[in-house]
Amino acid sequence: MTTTAWHLAGSLEILRDGINVHWPKRDHTSDGTIGDAAHAKAGSGSDHNPWLNNCVRALDVDADGIDPAWLAEQLRLAGAAGDHRLTGGGYVIFNRQITSSDFRRWLPYTGADPHTGHVHISASRDVAGYEDRAPWHFLDVAQQPDHPGRVWAPGRDATGADGGFRAHLGDEGAKIEQLQENLNDFAPAYSHLSEDGVYGPETAKVLDEFAERMAHDPSTPAGDRKALSASDGNDVGPRTARALDHYGLV
Repeated sequence: MTTTAWHLAGSLEILRDGINVHWPKRDHTSDGTIGDAAHAKAGSGSDHNPWLNNCVRALDVDADGIDPAWLAEQLRLAGAAGDHRLTGGGYVIFNRQITSSDFRRWLPYTGADPHTGHVHISASRDVAGYEDRAPWHFLDVAQQPDHPGRVWAPGRDATGADGGFRAHLGDEGAKIEQLQENLNDFAPAYSHLSEDGVYGPETAKVLDEFAERMAHDPSTPAGDRKALSASDGNDVGPRTARALDHYGLV
């Protein structure tokens, strides 16, 4: 019997190539593309099967020799920002967590494989998305020596304004610089940020502190308080943006 040739989605080929450049000494043992017999059994629905245009839309990346949590989170942030290579049926699984359908949060994953040894990435079901061979820009620049694996994507500034302001760990630009300046002016007791326009760990730490304080601020809408208390500062989503806007910080 002749088996029809399959191919890996172009977006995932480029992702794999970028990961290999970023972590040239990483382990490849648990890497995966097309599935084994368990994945291929009838009705499994696995994206490791070439069931859509003979295309495998799933990639497993070994967790050894990389920063897998950072990689998984950067992919989630890309999806949350609307990257069409992921939205519309894509998802990420790592360490017993799976991205929500809109990539806005992590959800518990209860499958038989906890995905602690590798990061699973499924691409969009839209051919224009899964075959898009554009670079994954969060892998473009060199690693920071004090935070291996954490890199700052060039030119990706925050977006929006007021309650529509949105930002993520790794953003950089004039909007982030203005936010840092405003936080330093507003909260000198805990905000001593370098106003460099880079949303790095220190900015995330200050935003985490801000969110925690806003969670206990009587002027904060009751429906926002729980989410603000759970914030880790790595994202400025709707609730943090509303709190920042309330005090004129964005």
